[in-house]
Amino acid sequence: PFYVGEGAILAKEAPTATVTCTSVCEGFALQSSEADVLLSRNNTALNLMHQEMKKRKYERYCADEGGLLHCNYDDANFVEALLDYVNTLPETKELLQVKTKYACEHLNFAKRCRDGGDFGDLLSECDRLWFEYIREKGLSERQLEETKGIFHSPRKVKGSTKLGIHLVTDDRVRGMLALRSKAKESQSSAMLVEVYADLANEVIAQIRIVMEDFVSTKQYKRWLTERFPLPEDPEPEEDPGRSARDPASLERKSSWRFELPDLQDLNEPPVDNRSVVTAGSSTWGSRPGFRYIPKDQRPKSRQPESDEGSYASSSSED
Repeated sequence: PFYVGEGAILAKEAPTATVTCTSVCEGFALQSSEADVLLSRNNTALNLMHQEMKKRKYERYCADEGGLLHCNYDDANFVEALLDYVNTLPETKELLQVKTKYACEHLNFAKRCRDGGDFGDLLSECDRLWFEYIREKGLSERQLEETKGIFHSPRKVKGSTKLGIHLVTDDRVRGMLALRSKAKESQSSAMLVEVYADLANEVIAQIRIVMEDFVSTKQYKRWLTERFPLPEDPEPEEDPGRSARDPASLERKSSWRFELPDLQDLNEPPVDNRSVVTAGSSTWGSRPGFRYIPKDQRPKSRQPESDEGSYASSSSED
């Protein structure tokens, strides 16, 4: 950034940056007391600096805690932004799309298991992931009716998979089925997580390239900006005794309008160009106290008499 030390005045943190000038330069300092005044006026520049500071701080936190995916898999807006980007990948990377979706769903499932809850519900979610990604198995209408929508227990080792046969091998499936049986016998939520743990770790490692590209996309930047929004700009209390053009009234307006007067024109009501206001010798587009006269009601100006006839008569006399 082109500024340093913003944490000291925006978050009251101890300064950590050191700046060394290698040539003659000119700099400007903003005192903490001055910054407080600007922030009290909802200053746009400082608000943007504060927003950028919070973004960078959160990204550093995610990097220390295992990455963006591990920190935000339970954020519906983050998952939506990530999948929106993944869906834009070419068809040759369709497998990456499936793996990204599976990684998000597995991390949510693991969180539910750690938080506890009804074991029957967790087992149903475990089986849903199984039939969705590990071994596809379509149920007939009769089977769905008999089980009331609950999936049959996974037993089949061989079969198709959405994650790729090189990743989901028959030997791996046998081990996962054994872990599921042990978890069901012991009614252990922690053991249910182990059913997918090794597979999920490999999938997350394979989609690392997706996450690296994701942070430079418009989807990620939009999500991050929405996570740390700018403070709302409060509307000033209207004073019916003062005009909007009164300088004292302008001072009470929020800072972004005060600092960017060009935006005030965008808030002005549109002027009807078909009407004019006459006041003596002046014509005004909009001003209190003057009366608008529609074009069809304006008095027509008197045309001066033509002197063509007099010129002709004088010529004939000559």
